[in-house]
Amino acid sequence: MRIRVLQTSRGALLQRLAILIVISLCASPGWSETIVYDNTDPISLSTDCTGELECGDEITLAAGPRTVSEFEFAYLGDFNQDGDEAVQIRFYANDGPGGEPGTMLFDSGDVAVSPSMVPQFVVLTGLSVSVPDTFTWSLQATGLDFENSERVKIPFAGPPTVGSSDPSFIWFNSGGGWVMFGRSSDHYARVTAMPEPGAGLSFAASTLTLAALARRRVRRR
Repeated sequence: MRIRVLQTSRGALLQRLAILIVISLCASPGWSETIVYDNTDPISLSTDCTGELECGDEITLAAGPRTVSEFEFAYLGDFNQDGDEAVQIRFYANDGPGGEPGTMLFDSGDVAVSPSMVPQFVVLTGLSVSVPDTFTWSLQATGLDFENSERVKIPFAGPPTVGSSDPSFIWFNSGGGWVMFGRSSDHYARVTAMPEPGAGLSFAASTLTLAALARRRVRRR
């Protein structure tokens, strides 16, 4: 029996490794996605009424990536539909005075909503929003007849099974600034995150550079 021994230079090995990394990343667009905040179970029959207010819940993510790729929220719609009802979901850094919401990190634009007396679940996908460990997510309704008590309501849930949130308060903004209101539960929400989009490609590029240098050294010898 003849045994074949294949010798490969270090540079060639590094190059093959980099190519495999790139192929793996391209084949897995949602690579290493992780749920970093989960306050969805059990969902409560109790709700917050937003009215014209922007209503925010301050949350702290569990260990893991910090680029949000998906965000799930829930609502109930107490209104007569005429087609222009919507909500906006926003993320804020808590860098305002006294730790209140300050810098806006994300604005979903209009997300259409429908009348419903049972919770409706919405998942915003395809996001790429870098967030800090703790931030505030908010919901604000538009297109409703607020004078006739039309409302979008946010269900409570929890406590969180991933990440954490102080259930004793919620942020409200009526247009004149954020105010803290007492509560006993947190809003329904789930946050999924992924590593920085360029992290794996940067590693692959570095590996390719090392491979090129290694191959040059071999040739010089």
